[in-house]
Amino acid sequence: MRITAIWAFLRVLLITYVGLCLLVFLFQRSLIYFPDHEDETTALVRAKGVGLEPWRDGSGRLIGWIARPQGSQGEAPAGRMLVCHGNAGTALGRIYCAKGFQSPSVPRRWEVRILEYPGYGSRPGAPSEQALVRASVEAIDTLDKEPPLPLILVGESIGSGVAALAAAQRPTRVNGLFLLTPLNRMRALARVHHPYLPSFLVRDRFEAAVAIQNFHGPLAVLLAERDEVIPPRLGKALFDGFAGPKRLWIAEGRGHNNWDAGVSNPMWAEVSEFLLPR
Repeated sequence: MRITAIWAFLRVLLITYVGLCLLVFLFQRSLIYFPDHEDETTALVRAKGVGLEPWRDGSGRLIGWIARPQGSQGEAPAGRMLVCHGNAGTALGRIYCAKGFQSPSVPRRWEVRILEYPGYGSRPGAPSEQALVRASVEAIDTLDKEPPLPLILVGESIGSGVAALAAAQRPTRVNGLFLLTPLNRMRALARVHHPYLPSFLVRDRFEAAVAIQNFHGPLAVLLAERDEVIPPRLGKALFDGFAGPKRLWIAEGRGHNNWDAGVSNPMWAEVSEFLLPR
């Protein structure tokens, strides 16, 4: 009787575990992506308040925001940044990238484009690896219709995977990569946060470590020493596996969301000069 009871208990555990795995597989994107939503009118008002212009594609659809460089009117920027943001909020929450690269301490004049993902802000659609990467590649192609400038992709958190995958698809159009608190692959991150679940359940894999092997420009990486979301060892593995020119910055004592993004951080100027030297 005792053996029978044990086997019955184990069957219940197995069924429960399989059911949990099925739920995670079916609803995993709600565990990965945390978009904020707002109507376009509200977003336009907020953007104007922080000095951003709307960025629209050839069909007039809003796909992100433009931070024009400060300085002499009519003077062409030295380069263009395309920012692929993290998995929460909206593109408007990443204005710190524009402020950092357009701060007085940065000698180069950068134009910064902050891409909005499908399913975020007022942009229709649903987030997934395919949707985010496709939007980024389409944004690169859209920029081909504008005056040519050196292009740097900036990827934050899960956006590091987006930027790496987009650069791999357009390696001749991307001059450099700057990855902030990056991951190397989503399945490795899943094993950190959900060690009791098989990582093969993860559909959106974001294989950044594989993708950057098809990119041969300079790579800049920022790691947060006490990153509680993406352990810095994952970003370090990505950095170590890249064979091209690279440079690493470490935000000592800082976490995933509280590293120093202020305009006085010398990192902005250092990254600018490394990725696009004069």
